[in-house]
Amino acid sequence: MVGMAVPYVITSTALGNKNKLPASERVTLAHIGTGGRGTYLLNCCQGPRTQSIAVADCYADRREVAAATIVGKGYVDFC
Repeated sequence: MVGMAVPYVITSTALGNKNKLPASERVTLAHIGTGGRGTYLLNCCQGPRTQSIAVADCYADRREVAAATIVGKGYVDFC
């Protein structure tokens, strides 16, 4: 039987730093619908323990503004 040692690769963002918590301490969010209530929730959910990474909205103007706000990706459909 031959054993093989494989080094584990951990990215620096996973471990965190002084400006960002480690990945195990953050909640990752995606937002569906960024109209009135959706924008309110998107803004309320921003904090040191949350990370918004995507938005989905069928209206291009809302989608682009929300994606720029979270510095994430915008999608036309949530599927």
